[in-house]
Amino acid sequence: MERNRNAVSGIARRFVERKFEEFRTSAGRGCGLFYELYAQNFTDYVDGLATKTKRPDLKEYIQSQARQLDDYIPPEAGRWEYMPLLNDVHFFKPGQDTLDLSAPPEKSDEEVKVESYKALIELMEKATAPSREQKAPLSRSRDHGIDR
Repeated sequence: MERNRNAVSGIARRFVERKFEEFRTSAGRGCGLFYELYAQNFTDYVDGLATKTKRPDLKEYIQSQARQLDDYIPPEAGRWEYMPLLNDVHFFKPGQDTLDLSAPPEKSDEEVKVESYKALIELMEKATAPSREQKAPLSRSRDHGIDR
């Protein structure tokens, strides 16, 4: 990557940095709260710039700089697409062009942990909550004559 940095002029490097900043701003438009769509838009802008570039060294420099950024998704990894009917985003791997709705999505380790912790907290709350027999009945003076 150092070879690419030396092959590209300082003016071209500053241009690429400015374009990346511009892409970050533009990529957020129309994404709602989906970070994945933002990252995909940013990736599409960067790839578009690299495609339009006629100089191979500059194209290589753009791609190498983009791969160092967290907001860039390499094309060989796949791409995020918004699914309007599901109101959600889905990641398509290379070669995958349809979404299989028959199989439930796999849960990540983090999701499984969160569900386990929620279930454990719920059990602990039930175990420590006083039962109906343990609760003191309200006196008539405090409940304004309403039978419970």
